[in-house]
Amino acid sequence: MQKTLHIFCFGLILAIISSCGAYTKHLPEGKKLLVKQEIVIDGPEKPSSKAESILKQKANTSLFGIFRLGLFTYSLGNGTPDNFWSKLGQAPVLLDSSKSQLSAIQLHNYYFNKGYFLASSGFTTYDKRKENKKAGVIYTVSLGSQYMLRDLRHQIDNGKLDSLYRKHQSNSQIKVGGPYDASLIEAERNRLTDLFQNQGFYTFNKTYIRFTADTAVGDHQVDLVLIIDNPKQRDSTGSKQHEQFRMNEIRIRPDFKYLNLKNPTDSLVHLDYLFEYRYLDFKPRYITDAIHFKKGDKFKIDNIKATYSHMIGYQSFQSTEINFSYGGRDSIGPLLNADIKLLPADKRSFTIESEATNTSGQFGINGSLGWSNRNFFGGGEVLELKLNGGLDYQPISGDNNLSRSVEFGGEASILFPRFILLWNSEGILPKRMRPTSKIALYASNLTRFEFDRQTFGVRLSYNWRESSRKSHQIDLFDFSYSNVFNIQDDFLDGLTDLQRLTFQSEVIGATRYIYTFNGQKPNKKYYSFFRGTFELAGNLIAAVKSFGDENLNQDLPIDQLLGVPYYQYIRPEVDYRFYTDYSNDRLWVNRAYVGYILPYGNSVADDGNGKDIRYPPFTKYFFTGGANDIRAWSAYRLGPGQSFNTDYEEGTDTVFALGTFKILINSEYRFPIYGYLKGAVFVDMGNVWMTGGLEDGIKNSGFELSNLIADMAIGSGFGLRLDLNYFALRFDIGIKVRDPHLVEQGEEWVIFGYDRFDNFSDNFGNFMNNNTYNIAIGYPF
Repeated sequence: MQKTLHIFCFGLILAIISSCGAYTKHLPEGKKLLVKQEIVIDGPEKPSSKAESILKQKANTSLFGIFRLGLFTYSLGNGTPDNFWSKLGQAPVLLDSSKSQLSAIQLHNYYFNKGYFLASSGFTTYDKRKENKKAGVIYTVSLGSQYMLRDLRHQIDNGKLDSLYRKHQSNSQIKVGGPYDASLIEAERNRLTDLFQNQGFYTFNKTYIRFTADTAVGDHQVDLVLIIDNPKQRDSTGSKQHEQFRMNEIRIRPDFKYLNLKNPTDSLVHLDYLFEYRYLDFKPRYITDAIHFKKGDKFKIDNIKATYSHMIGYQSFQSTEINFSYGGRDSIGPLLNADIKLLPADKRSFTIESEATNTSGQFGINGSLGWSNRNFFGGGEVLELKLNGGLDYQPISGDNNLSRSVEFGGEASILFPRFILLWNSEGILPKRMRPTSKIALYASNLTRFEFDRQTFGVRLSYNWRESSRKSHQIDLFDFSYSNVFNIQDDFLDGLTDLQRLTFQSEVIGATRYIYTFNGQKPNKKYYSFFRGTFELAGNLIAAVKSFGDENLNQDLPIDQLLGVPYYQYIRPEVDYRFYTDYSNDRLWVNRAYVGYILPYGNSVADDGNGKDIRYPPFTKYFFTGGANDIRAWSAYRLGPGQSFNTDYEEGTDTVFALGTFKILINSEYRFPIYGYLKGAVFVDMGNVWMTGGLEDGIKNSGFELSNLIADMAIGSGFGLRLDLNYFALRFDIGIKVRDPHLVEQGEEWVIFGYDRFDNFSDNFGNFMNNNTYNIAIGYPF
């Protein structure tokens, strides 16, 4: 495969060189290919991505400004729109002076709205290479002084609106003393509209909000006046006051049909919600749990949005429609009636899909067959049966090594749209929490070239949202049994005595808590993601054993349940990611991960020399390497610590590596290439270590803070992604940069080989032969 890759790289280089003339192959006579645009600003600002995005022409997409894949593909055809290559590629972007003129005007407007009221703009074109008919455009913008906001006043002829504005004025998007910015003024209009609509002002919209600006105050300053108009009377030239509305009657049609709609024949009232229907397949609570407003509530637009969002999360309805009508008045004020129309989804569905599934940390192309029965018990429950299987593949450095695994399995689960409790929880929990419960039975069979493993388990999980960004999950119990068998003799021979102890059947009874924070928002440049997991296992089994079995099996390192070892441990994990969105599909992602497992109780045994050793179960060890980790190494083929793992003489990875402590740091820059094809460059670093006495059996495998930097492995590389939004196929080439097991020899920087290679050819050959290739589905983080 490496030879094939070398040929591919060589062919790509030839294609880039030869494509220079091909780009202009089908240009019309007298036209020029637009290859570059540049914005030059005479002022303190640098061109922003927003300013670049408003240009009316974009040059053909390119890789690093050199190779234009779409244009090259187009050039393979005859230049007509109906040609196969023309449809597959990207037509040449021709220089259009009229569009350049319009772009210059747009640039002027953009900076004018940023407070540069004296700005001027223009453009010039130039030939990149006259013989190749390529051209570029330079846009020049002279900014002048930026106007600053000196004062902000308001005129609101409505006591309630005025009071609300003053109360929330500190949240204003417009800051006195800052620069004038029309986008912030628009953001302030949106903020006030949401504020008022969340306080009952149903008929209010942002057309009632306007600003006047006075630039005659001098010294490049501006005064703003916020004005909120009253609505006009329909039958006169006068005006009336904005009023706060409250909810009155709420009618629900749970069997609505856009086609063949028939009048309801029956009705019932549940918690002041009126159900009207011909047939009612759903328990009323299931629907009312998702409606975030009730009779007597003040109208709030956020409650309407939350209801839509909650209903979308349900699987029982194809669509939701909420309409409002005037409901008269009472002694307090005007009222609204709400009509909620729910279009039921098909009760049963069958799916065939590809998905990303975790097989020992590697991700591959897998198939899944699923069958769902919605509203199984009449309360929105979803019964789901799923079978999955597939092949995960990852070449290991060398000609005769292949890391592959085959997994097939299934899961039967029931998802409840509420908490499963021993009492009726209706009305106890806030609806914004959107609680769910899930009971699942699962089984899988994993076949690797080193060993086979069968797993059976049952799990009860609770999920709820604290807010739109924060969510919680508790796996109240996750009881599993794993049987490891067919362990290859040559694989066992390469393991230490302590590592061999991990390859045995196991019973795990765990409780798990997961907290997730997702800070992603539309049009937000910086955001973060955090997931913290805390897992506690074995205590319930130990308690049961203490009542029923007083005589522990003294012939085994740890006690057993039904002839299989069970484990007690604590396993915390922290995963933090920080995203910088440069727009135009350019994203820089940084990730930091730390995990640790502390066995205790029944997982602690004497090593025969009077020293305690802490044994985690095999499935709970940490490892590094693989398609979503340090991609320059295969899964389980790095570490622990500075212990031996890669034979550079043979070009192979040899040792099956595990650890009880893990640190991982990733940095990846993602960028567009052409259409759905994306690219990435990345750097990964980290390692695993042994603790709790296990490090005594493997040389240089223990963790010491003073050796942290020396123990870090570093990999780098680049990759391609076919991103179809709902599905992404990924190919990454991982390059070993630093291998900690060579620290003692002083040869840890392995990217260009060892001192024994005394010429460039040997160094480059070593560089190419120690790569790792990853094929996976989805992004690594």
